[in-house]
Amino acid sequence: MTSVSNHAVEIYIQRVTELSQSVRRIPTSEELEKLAVELGISKEEIEAAQKQSQDNLIRAKSYLSLKHWEDAIAELQEALVFSPSNLEILTSLATAYLGRWYKYHRQEDEQNIRDTIRQCFAIKPDHEESLSLLAILDRAIEQRQRNRSIAGVGLGIVLPV
Repeated sequence: MTSVSNHAVEIYIQRVTELSQSVRRIPTSEELEKLAVELGISKEEIEAAQKQSQDNLIRAKSYLSLKHWEDAIAELQEALVFSPSNLEILTSLATAYLGRWYKYHRQEDEQNIRDTIRQCFAIKPDHEESLSLLAILDRAIEQRQRNRSIAGVGLGIVLPV
């Protein structure tokens, strides 16, 4: 790709991200194609970017297997830009957020898991892997709350849940 094309791809990524956030849904293929045409991005460049997306997914899977959640999340977010309706990328991203949630128990990660799973359901409402991830998260949260309550009772204090 030329430097002009690289600049166009950067703008494309920015605009896709803005579009996704503004409408809180995954842009359709038609919307993505229209945006690419507006920016002068060729079909070959889009195909190259989609290949890059698959490369990001491959790297992310390696990071997931090593439990390097931050690296996996970064790779998967990059992969989603050119393949926003790829269920494998989305469920891998939810899995990475779940791994990070287990490590830090941050509300942000819980919300990211739920948002990512919602995106999966928007693509395929009966997506079993997403249902499974949601059930795992809900059980883990419930168990964590029980453990905190038990610890608080044992210490004679009441902890907020």
